[in-house]
Amino acid sequence: MKVQVQTWNFHFRRNLNDREVPQLLDLISRLESLRVSSNVKDRRI
Repeated sequence: MKVQVQTWNFHFRRNLNDREVPQLLDLISRLESLRVSSNVKDRRI
């Protein structure tokens, strides 16, 4: 069985300000529970 590691790469146009950091942490927390499947075509929902 081959295991593929999926990663999230965030490329921001500017540095986050102090008020945005908690929002980003919340987003990352929500994304952690998602499972990405390489068998499904990538698309915007």
